[in-house]
Amino acid sequence: MRSPKWILINIIICIVTTYFASSSYANIWLSNKQVGQGETFAVYCDDLDSVSLEASCLNQRVTFFPTSPDAFTQRALFAIPLEADMGAYPVLVSWEANNKRHSLTMKINIVKGKFQHVNFNLPKSKKPLLNQNLIVDEWGEIEEAILNTLPEQKWEGSFTKPCPGVTSLPFGTFELINGKTNSRHKGSDIYNEKEEKTDILASNNGVVVIAKTFKSFGNTVVINHGQNVFSIYFHLSKILVQKEDTVKKGDLVGKMGTTGMSTAPHLHFALSVNNHRVNPNQWLSEEF
Repeated sequence: MRSPKWILINIIICIVTTYFASSSYANIWLSNKQVGQGETFAVYCDDLDSVSLEASCLNQRVTFFPTSPDAFTQRALFAIPLEADMGAYPVLVSWEANNKRHSLTMKINIVKGKFQHVNFNLPKSKKPLLNQNLIVDEWGEIEEAILNTLPEQKWEGSFTKPCPGVTSLPFGTFELINGKTNSRHKGSDIYNEKEEKTDILASNNGVVVIAKTFKSFGNTVVINHGQNVFSIYFHLSKILVQKEDTVKKGDLVGKMGTTGMSTAPHLHFALSVNNHRVNPNQWLSEEF
């Protein structure tokens, strides 16, 4: 017959094993330990038997979504604002298991991004498009669309560049327009010598949620890739999709143009995560 001491040890071992099986600290990890201003990182959680799983960082409280319908892995995406200060920030993950609330804190290090300064002039005919009330009203319509996401992930693998060409104005650039400080450039401008003959392709799978003309942004297409990820295409000469169309990576959505607040034919390509514009080039090289 085993002694009471041995029985007590076995009970403690069972309790500890059950607790760590439910909390699974080792199964929660960050996609990156270090990210730049304007970039994205993800928190992954694998095989965690829990409810009310959420993560928070930089005043963002983010929901976890499954990486695929039959996957055990869940993911929460975070967008680092362009204006974020450099330094180490806590990433808090919390969940409920065994009728208790558990939490784990990790650290993400934000480093300084390298951004250009540019000064350019809009022609007199387009100066009215700089009207802030107009920009705010038109962006409000786009924002309304990107605040209504799909719960399932539509995108597959890394995103693709929507057209060939060179980057004429990088993401994050400090813009001085007509001699006045305007804002940060929250997309990547791509120029191609074929100009308005250039095909603009869907950067990944998704559903078209905007396909219309705006005064400031010109002919615009916005694609919902699910889980708060959207791609945005401005200044098109032609829109070749309709709202609610389902598109695949590489499908034709429009033609390069210079409509709206633009000085020459190009594509303004932007990516939105949790309603923050992030560096699209990161999504071209990394998979989330």
